[in-house]
Amino acid sequence: MNNSLGYFGPWQLKRQLGVGGFGEVHLWQNVKTGQEIATKSLKENPNLSKDEVAKLHQRWEQECQWMMQCDTPYIVRGLNDRVDQEFIAYLTERHPWRPLQPVVMEYCNGGDLRTQLQLVHNVNGLVEFEVREVLHALRHAIEYLHIKCHIEHRDLKPDNVVIHQEAGRRIYKLTDFGFARTITENTMLKSIVGTRNYVAPEVLDTAEYKNTVDYWSLGIIAYEVICGNLPFIPHQTLYDIVTSIRKKPAKCIAITENFGGEKGAKYEFHERIPVENHMSPVFLNKIENWLTTALDQNYHTRGTRLAPSSKERTLTFYTELDAILAQKVLTVFFLPTLKFYSWEITADMTLLDFRKLVQGETGVADIYCIFPTGHPRPVLSQTYKPIDFFVEEWEHNRNGNNPPVMLYIAGMKCEYNAAPPEIPTHFKKYLHSKEEIPNWLLSSIEQSTHFLLSNEQFHLEAFVGGLKEYALTMEHEIFQYDTDQNGNKLQQYFNELIEMHGRVEQFGVNIEAAKQASAAQIENCDGFFGEWCARALKFKEDFATLEGLKNKVNRYYKSGLRRAKEMAINPFFDQLKNKDAYKLLEFRRHLENVQKVRLNGKERLELCRTAVYDCLGQREKIIMNEHLKYAYSAITSVQMEFGMLKRIVHHSLEELVEMRNALAQNTINFHTKILNIYKSGKVQRTTLAQDGSSPIIVNGNSEMANSINEIFQYPLTSLIEEVTGRIIQMDIDEDMNRNSDLPATIDE
Repeated sequence: MNNSLGYFGPWQLKRQLGVGGFGEVHLWQNVKTGQEIATKSLKENPNLSKDEVAKLHQRWEQECQWMMQCDTPYIVRGLNDRVDQEFIAYLTERHPWRPLQPVVMEYCNGGDLRTQLQLVHNVNGLVEFEVREVLHALRHAIEYLHIKCHIEHRDLKPDNVVIHQEAGRRIYKLTDFGFARTITENTMLKSIVGTRNYVAPEVLDTAEYKNTVDYWSLGIIAYEVICGNLPFIPHQTLYDIVTSIRKKPAKCIAITENFGGEKGAKYEFHERIPVENHMSPVFLNKIENWLTTALDQNYHTRGTRLAPSSKERTLTFYTELDAILAQKVLTVFFLPTLKFYSWEITADMTLLDFRKLVQGETGVADIYCIFPTGHPRPVLSQTYKPIDFFVEEWEHNRNGNNPPVMLYIAGMKCEYNAAPPEIPTHFKKYLHSKEEIPNWLLSSIEQSTHFLLSNEQFHLEAFVGGLKEYALTMEHEIFQYDTDQNGNKLQQYFNELIEMHGRVEQFGVNIEAAKQASAAQIENCDGFFGEWCARALKFKEDFATLEGLKNKVNRYYKSGLRRAKEMAINPFFDQLKNKDAYKLLEFRRHLENVQKVRLNGKERLELCRTAVYDCLGQREKIIMNEHLKYAYSAITSVQMEFGMLKRIVHHSLEELVEMRNALAQNTINFHTKILNIYKSGKVQRTTLAQDGSSPIIVNGNSEMANSINEIFQYPLTSLIEEVTGRIIQMDIDEDMNRNSDLPATIDE
């Protein structure tokens, strides 16, 4: 097929998508409906024998049939049975291998996984979100082929994983069934097919294997998408690769050449994935364990584990991977030390469990949670669980539209203390090597350099972004403290002060008025009223102490709100976040030009050395910058002052409640004593208002009754009911506080 075809009916040939040793792929579009399809056709090859031609015919027809048979979102579907047959006939007529039909299939618009891995920013592997997406798709594709179709693919590799981008998300699909074969019961296949570095060792070693070859290939792909490298010395000869794999221990998941090492230790066997990757430790630890069964050199036991109870081998290849991919990993950035953390969050985990996790890894118990802008849970509630912090849409934390983490944490009493950078092992061993370094090792050193630069840039962006979110959160909390209609503590505090001021003043005035009105009629007047005037004075003094805190509360509130606003709009944060501080983009351009410019080993090594030293020097200037340290300390001090403000208000409100109850009780006591004095007959005939509105004639003195009626504003019965109600409410509040969950700061 050639590009001169142009049109057939509504179908227009758009362009060639790819070409290989045997065939080529083209993109077609229906100009009426907009539908896009891909067509795969064979190229002419006069050098093939009759047997080879016959075998190719058979494989091609089988591939076309299998692709139409597969009906799953994880495998590219063949459309030969769904497209206008006249169009199929048109394509077949122009196919160099007619009467074989070209394979018509759904078009995936994002290229293939190999192309993604070759992008310079993916030199250290994909981000965790994309790794999970790739493994999820391929895991289901393999199981579908093995269980539903009884097919083994035998050529799993990034080149055969295509991508369809839809609604901003990549959908990965398996394609190319050129080497696929039907799984036959109790029969070991003996043909040698596959692609170097992805094919299972038994295929090359004995040519006897079964469908577990696909498990091995997926393990290789998993390792590669995680760190950007193939696991088993890909630069070595096929003989050395297979021989080394046969020697690897059961827990070994990678083999590297020990350049410059001691004699007899040419290769190193590794149980861990290189640290230069973008995975969370939670994911990495479990995927490394899964890789031990996926990369089991024994194809009979590959993908299985010994069951603890029966001691028999059971297939765990899918269930283990499913459990890993189902993890909900909460990503957190701890501002004081500029460190990322990640924890697996479960539905039954409590805030107390979460605090223990944080304390266990950071050593800090008194923490403050900061939610990035746009978080569905913008304010920490005592009813939340850690699972509420998890935001599925933000798992792709390297997407510029998403925050780098789901939660920032500040240490309430934790000093700014940036953790030292992690220097990759390759730098320590080879950066000053005087030996001529081979290309494969130079590539590894360049990968390590890129990781250092990109990792430091990511930490810097997370830190300045976190500082801005910290300031925004403090501004919002302080502002809400004075405007929240559901619980306006500040206004309640001010109102309670005003009301209590009136109550205290009234209490003293009432006593003084009673003293003046009764001076001529009550025996030992001075002694009796002296005690009560002292009580009134004590109430005034206690209230004056509480009222004196009002100025401090006002000062903290206005100062905190002003400073938080200033920090939230400080352009310094955005400038620093968007700055290529460590010349990462410059180094990426170098990586893109390595092959074009053909730099020698010394030049490449010198570029890495310069990039590393520049990065470390610049990091010291930026991270320890006085402006940045001041920004952190300023926001922290605002948060601490606001915490003090809330404690003052909370304590004052409690004191005001106690004072109000005490005033009410003292009013009742004073009222009662006055009544007892009058009832005892130690005064002249007097009328006393007992309910505050209906005078009761005690001894017929109505003038005295009116005077005392004015003194007591609160009827005796009403006062007793009010005090009783407040005591009950205090008991309820005490129980609620005792049984409530952790407060917003998750204090001890």
